[in-house]
Amino acid sequence: MFKNYFKTAFRSLIRNRNYTIINIAGLAVGIAVCMMIFIIIQFQTSFDNFHSKKDRTYRVLTEYHHADAANISYGKDVPFPMPAGLKTAFPQIEQVAPIFASHDDKLLIPDDKATTIKQFKEDKGVFFTEPSFFKMFDFHLLSGSYASLNDRNNVLLPKSIAEKYFGDCKTEIGKNIKSVLGG
Repeated sequence: MFKNYFKTAFRSLIRNRNYTIINIAGLAVGIAVCMMIFIIIQFQTSFDNFHSKKDRTYRVLTEYHHADAANISYGKDVPFPMPAGLKTAFPQIEQVAPIFASHDDKLLIPDDKATTIKQFKEDKGVFFTEPSFFKMFDFHLLSGSYASLNDRNNVLLPKSIAEKYFGDCKTEIGKNIKSVLGG
């Protein structure tokens, strides 16, 4: 019985080739578009899911309106006084954590006598933030404490960078790093 159904369907497809090609192509394009949309949505929603306060975290961007062009562009930068202004203008905001980036920095690792023993050029940049950043996001520290970041002369290094600069991620506490901005 099923053999007859398949035989009839196949003969109908052969008889109407143009409609068959259009229908199969449309079905293939529809499935491909649905799969792409699913993959893009899954990718976009997969970032930083380990943060406990992710549902209350927002990012502020700058919208640039160009007078000579009709297009609108967006930048990831905001003016320096903006974080303090947000906290003042909107008291319901719990935390504000500005992140400032400096690109093409040269970092110097001095010894105890302030003589440079290592020098690194950070093409991706060095990022500056405030201790409130770690009240908003859940990052585990291997050593040290977040309270030490209240002193502006202290830094927080990822394990890979600590190993790059000092050779061992356990010996970097108490060491010095000198930054030459734009160097």
